[in-house]
Amino acid sequence: MGITRKWSKMQRDQVVLLRKAGTSWPKISKKLGIPRSTCIGIWKEDSDGKVGLPEVPQKQIETARVLKMVPNARLMLIYLMIGKGCIGA
Repeated sequence: MGITRKWSKMQRDQVVLLRKAGTSWPKISKKLGIPRSTCIGIWKEDSDGKVGLPEVPQKQIETARVLKMVPNARLMLIYLMIGKGCIGA
């Protein structure tokens, strides 16, 4: 008889990454919907140092400017220049 794993590889990796990032067990449990004791068990099984924290991306947005304001005060149309390509509004 083998061990059946109810949690996917992605969920197990998320537990390890969140814990390495310093997130508490209750917050990990609530965010992923996995019991706290199970999260601790996953951490003990899978945290062998092979999964590292994701790299922080380099500065990507080089230019951003406001095109115009819109009636809703929380919104605005912006123009973004990313590298060689551009995203227009």
